[in-house]
Amino acid sequence: MNHLEYLLKKNKFKKNPKFILSESVFSMDGDFADIASLVNLKKKYNSFLFLDEAHATGIYGENGFGLSTKFSNDIDCVTGTFSKAFGSFGAYVSCSKNLKSFLINKCPSFIYSTSLPFSLLASIYSGIKIMPKLKNERKKLIKNSYFLRKILKKDNFDIGNSQSNIIPIIIGDSKKTIFVSKKLEKKGFYVAPIRPPSVPQNSSRLRISISSCHSLSNIKKLFNFLKMFKNRI
Repeated sequence: MNHLEYLLKKNKFKKNPKFILSESVFSMDGDFADIASLVNLKKKYNSFLFLDEAHATGIYGENGFGLSTKFSNDIDCVTGTFSKAFGSFGAYVSCSKNLKSFLINKCPSFIYSTSLPFSLLASIYSGIKIMPKLKNERKKLIKNSYFLRKILKKDNFDIGNSQSNIIPIIIGDSKKTIFVSKKLEKKGFYVAPIRPPSVPQNSSRLRISISSCHSLSNIKKLFNFLKMFKNRI
């Protein structure tokens, strides 16, 4: 936040507009953005605040509709996807009418693509209707995530500053990361190896994504296999 404020202050008197762009839940580290501080800086320096909720919708915020719901009057543009928690396809932009008009008329990828099929729109609509009813599933997901983070930390795995259901196990070396990922796959666990340029150099990692469908026995089994391969990490 200090660095962001430094950049905003440095360009305070320039005529070009200032944009603050952030995820609400960071996709590779699993930590939360400090949205309240982003909103304060946006107001202080008269900036445009853009927030991507791709990894928050369905899980966090009021009725699972994202962390931005708490600050809905202070964020200029929110984007998200229907391909994750909503189990469908496509994405959304929540913004002013002027920005909507600008995107419809100026965004090449939108102009030259076809509309989503009706079946997908019906699926999305059903997902939006059912989302507020999934409070128990959200509680279980948060409980599952906390449990795995807790036992990984206790055993000194490097999970960074993960606060969500996205839990990285930071290994560093790409070859070691791929090796452990393949070993886990043979044991019945698909844990994607994430390497540069998706993450910075020397921070390759296993990216675990917990769901409400996972049982505690599933999670313990994964943990035990990770311990088995720990000497390779």
